[in-house]
Amino acid sequence: RKLLDEYEAELLADGNRKSWDHEQDVDWDRLAEGSVAMGEFTRAETAARSIHEERRRVKVMIRVGRAVQAAGDAGRADRLFADVEDEIHSISHASDRAEALAALSIALPPERGRRLIVSILTLGTWTDALMPIAHADPDVIRDFVDEHAAQVSG
Repeated sequence: RKLLDEYEAELLADGNRKSWDHEQDVDWDRLAEGSVAMGEFTRAETAARSIHEERRRVKVMIRVGRAVQAAGDAGRADRLFADVEDEIHSISHASDRAEALAALSIALPPERGRRLIVSILTLGTWTDALMPIAHADPDVIRDFVDEHAAQVSG
């Protein structure tokens, strides 16, 4: 814990002395990861939210949300995932938004993840939606493969 305190203080001091750079985001990511490992979810969430680059921030927030969810705090995880969904709209490239939505949909319970699949299909390619579909409804993928196999062999 003391090491995390020192690392966080150093990051805050660096952030006050210079403008954003990629290495700061890497450091905030590391602080979030270390905080998750220690079960310090408030610090992990704060570190994740401090990341400047949208795609990295969203990925780290999803990781933190999954850890919070696994620890049994469903309400906090739901709030974090809702914030992540809002953050995804700030990602400029459609394919990057589709990738982020796919990662979020897999972190959500299947019934909530299904809602995001339409957006993934709209923004990205059909392949971006495969993992979310498999997570939300594995039988759909199996049925698709079985049907395709029947067409190829018949």
